Amino acid sequence: MKEIEEYVEKLFAAHKESREIRELKEEIISNLEAKVTDLMEEGLSFSEAFARATKSMDTVDFLVEGSQPIYVDRYKIELAQSVLLYMLVVWILSIPLRFTESGIWFSNMATIAVLLCGGIYVAGLLRKSRDLQTVAVLNVARLEKAKKAAWIIWGLYAAVMTVYTTAIKFGSHFWFGRSVRIDGPYQFALLVADYAPPLLLILVPMMFWQASKLADKCEVKE
Repeated sequence: MKEIEEYVEKLFAAHKESREIRELKEEIISNLEAKVTDLMEEGLSFSEAFARATKSMDTVDFLVEGSQPIYVDRYKIELAQSVLLYMLVVWILSIPLRFTESGIWFSNMATIAVLLCGGIYVAGLLRKSRDLQTVAVLNVARLEKAKKAAWIIWGLYAAVMTVYTTAIKFGSHFWFGRSVRIDGPYQFALLVADYAPPLLLILVPMMFWQASKLADKCEVKE
């Protein structure tokens, strides 16, 4: 039945095609066709039978491997709280960097991020008096892949920026064999300000790590 096949295709529109997905599609199509046929034999029209058969099948996320049901509002509030705490730490650490131009820019961005995260968290708290039992399906397998990718990307970025900064600051010293000297605490502070921002961006993979951790905490157990 073409209508059923088109309906099932829409249900799986957000999922990447794979052998598991194809087998799952075939199974659902077979079950829906059998159900529609039974209902039509009871006297219903095709439209009525189709509507009744698909009424309880509005999502397939919970059927896909690697997905789990979570209390989504609780998950969002706790994730916003964690991100806000991380951003506050980064913002505090960025304050001493404000005596350099790049440090001022980084600290200003951190300030804006704290305000945004704070607004999102407060908005979540205002909803806390409401029912927080809303359930949604989260693809934890995809989240795990995103977490690993975030750590790899941050690691590569931090390494490249560290090498780049070192080349800019001390490249000529290395090339001509001159010794590297740091004259006083002020110059040392300038070096810290140049090296710190990429390292402080560890916040990004930590957000993914916390998101993965909270997925287990907010999982629907019963």
